[in-house]
Amino acid sequence: MYICEHDLILLSGGLGTRLREVIGENQKVIANVDGVPFLVLLLQHAYKQGFRRVILALGYHADHVIQIIEHSNLPEDLEVIFSVETTRLGTAGAIRLASQYIKSKTVFVQNGDSFCDIDYQKMLEHHNAKDADVTIAVSHANDRKDVGMIQLDRCSNIISFSEKENLIDGLYESSGVYIMNQSAINIIPLNEKSSIEEDFFAKKVFKKFIGYVSMSKALDIGTKERFTQAQTALSLT
Repeated sequence: MYICEHDLILLSGGLGTRLREVIGENQKVIANVDGVPFLVLLLQHAYKQGFRRVILALGYHADHVIQIIEHSNLPEDLEVIFSVETTRLGTAGAIRLASQYIKSKTVFVQNGDSFCDIDYQKMLEHHNAKDADVTIAVSHANDRKDVGMIQLDRCSNIISFSEKENLIDGLYESSGVYIMNQSAINIIPLNEKSSIEEDFFAKKVFKKFIGYVSMSKALDIGTKERFTQAQTALSLT
């Protein structure tokens, strides 16, 4: 079995306002999918992919998430670390705060409300081959308007990243999975609220900013409709 020597950060602190109709005031990452908290499914999948250290970047209802995880039947050799923000820091701020627990020079980052069945090992090989600072997993765009839209050149360099982009030929969408070098994370201000998508990706802050094209699209539970779709899709896996 492949064992990944790199840490994984799961961004799991969002408010989940678009899913209130389904989950009420609960944290969306622990909403049940096929009878199992979604975050537990992600941790189980991460373990199967070879990860042995996962850092949960928590915020909203962190105490409830921790209680669920601590009482879940996860593998004994999977180390789960809790990074808890006391004020809302946004996605970039949460990554920066969680970085204090990172032991690897390169770390995977994934949205905690989405499932993407990509080959993490191949993505890492691509990241290293391109000598990248940051790599984003992307797939061919469909009609969604609420994900990062990305253009690549022939060498996989990201030439544009936009949260609101008209669909055109050759455009990709973010799968919500990133690889970041520690040096890139250190650019993010500590204890300041910021968005990794809007304040860093869209502004192309990172020098070697690469896309990794995957056939696997992300399944996220951010809205009632997509939560229902994820329920169906993940119950079949």
